[in-house]
Amino acid sequence: MKVAVVYSVESFVSNEKPLASAEEIPFGLSIIATVIKKAGHEVELLVFTPASPLREMLESFNERFNPQIFCLTAVSTQFLLISKVAQTIKKINPSIYVLLGGHHASLQSEEVIRSPYIDAICVGEGENAVVELLRQLDAGTMPSGIHNLWIKKRDTGEIEKNCTALFNQDLDALPFIDRSFWIPWIVNPNHRPSVLVGRGCPYRCTYCSNHAMRKLSSGKYLRFRSADNLIAEIDDIVTKSPDVIDIYLEVETIAANPQYALELGEKLNFYNSHRKTPINFGANIAPSRRLFSDKEFAENLLKSFSGANVKYLNIGLESGSERVRNEVLKRPNHTNEEIIEFCALVRNYGINIHMFVLMGLPGETSKDFKDTIQIVRKCNPVRVYLSIFFPYPGTDLYIYARNYKLFDESTLSMSAERVRPSLNLPDFSRRRVMLEFIFFYYNVYKGIWPATKIMTHTIRSLFLVFPRLNSLYKYLTLNFKLFIFIKERLKFS
Repeated sequence: MKVAVVYSVESFVSNEKPLASAEEIPFGLSIIATVIKKAGHEVELLVFTPASPLREMLESFNERFNPQIFCLTAVSTQFLLISKVAQTIKKINPSIYVLLGGHHASLQSEEVIRSPYIDAICVGEGENAVVELLRQLDAGTMPSGIHNLWIKKRDTGEIEKNCTALFNQDLDALPFIDRSFWIPWIVNPNHRPSVLVGRGCPYRCTYCSNHAMRKLSSGKYLRFRSADNLIAEIDDIVTKSPDVIDIYLEVETIAANPQYALELGEKLNFYNSHRKTPINFGANIAPSRRLFSDKEFAENLLKSFSGANVKYLNIGLESGSERVRNEVLKRPNHTNEEIIEFCALVRNYGINIHMFVLMGLPGETSKDFKDTIQIVRKCNPVRVYLSIFFPYPGTDLYIYARNYKLFDESTLSMSAERVRPSLNLPDFSRRRVMLEFIFFYYNVYKGIWPATKIMTHTIRSLFLVFPRLNSLYKYLTLNFKLFIFIKERLKFS
């Protein structure tokens, strides 16, 4: 069969090449596309942006490729755009089968399956389900009895809600993703590709969908690929693309399995020791009781990572208010001093710190955010991923914010999520949240960074608030030498 897989992005470089780098390639859809191709089907990828001419693109694509099925994916904030894609597909050719997967389909299944433009949805992991769906469609039978799929009967409209299978326990059985699908859509396809280290998360943070996703199936939710399998994919990437010098190790927290993390560090070290040019790595690491209480383990892990050429670790502070972290976000229980000390220890091993920070949270006050600024100053990360809280459907904080009427669901903007405030907080107004977002780098780094660096990051924050302006910035700084030079000299992110 001929299969089209579809992805969409809110923040983009251009319609022709929406993605800036290989780091932006999504794993879920990429694995689906790869297993479909390995099952013997023809597969092509389409990527849409809010500015894409949907009808024109789909008509041209259908005329050239003539797919029998579209496999779409969407998070909640992309569901409106993907719904328009599905509607346009059906207007062009009602006989085309439309399957939707992704977090929104899994967590808002009853709402999504009611769409007249969607024939089936995938709830949970979909590698096996989509291959079986294609087998049945290819055989000319009406799809039925497929684990993880809700299937709408075309003749009656009846919905068959199949049960979910166990979470995939053997991640080594997954194929290395076929990155060639994405090359036409990326400006810098060799810049910092990611490899999937594992699936799942040991924590139940209220702002994240992991706590909801883990309820969809039975079986172990937190899983890792073997270190050998992971390194085999890394070697495959750099063999095919010798210009790659940076690789991101994608996992919720790399230290969730302490022994695995130590083994991986040692094997990455061994792998790099046999290369003329060592690969640089980065990864997420969540603050945990083991890291803070067992200094010997923490030092052994960081020593292993340093030897493996891990250049930076992403640490999720989220809030500098211990009350907000513990009572609202349900983060792992630790103090600010423990975080500051751990950051100092990381730097002692020559590893840079990148930090995730959330603001505009339910229950947060302007005083709480002042605490966040002070803790970030003391941790002194080289980079901060600052986001304004967005109530993602399916999460505990979405339910909390809705119950306390912190937002109007009918006017909730899915545009520019995480860079504009969505909640009406009694002690942290939208205007104040917006100003704190724009002037964050000034408040955190004054007296630490040069004034020009603070100024450029402040301007960058202002760009983020306006999606079209942000896209123009991305386009200029990725395609024109003068703007690339200015960006590098001023150390724009």
